[in-house]
Amino acid sequence: FCALFSPDEWLSFEYYFDMKYYYEFGYGNNLSPSLGMPWLVTSSDLLHPHPSSGKTKDQDVYIAVAHREMPPLILSALGLYN
Repeated sequence: FCALFSPDEWLSFEYYFDMKYYYEFGYGNNLSPSLGMPWLVTSSDLLHPHPSSGKTKDQDVYIAVAHREMPPLILSALGLYN
């Protein structure tokens, strides 16, 4: 499969997705950190419940499903995807 495309075509493909993720889900979009923050807050609440919330930590495992676009938003919210 890889031989179907030239090295320049692969580099162009990589560059396209670098730009796509930067401007859609990374720091190129001012909303990215704000969009990733609710996921971080919810994950933090699940892992470290606050005594005042009345929630107890009665589960040992949590399953979270995210789209492939979610990690860049989360990394932007954490200030790591720069």
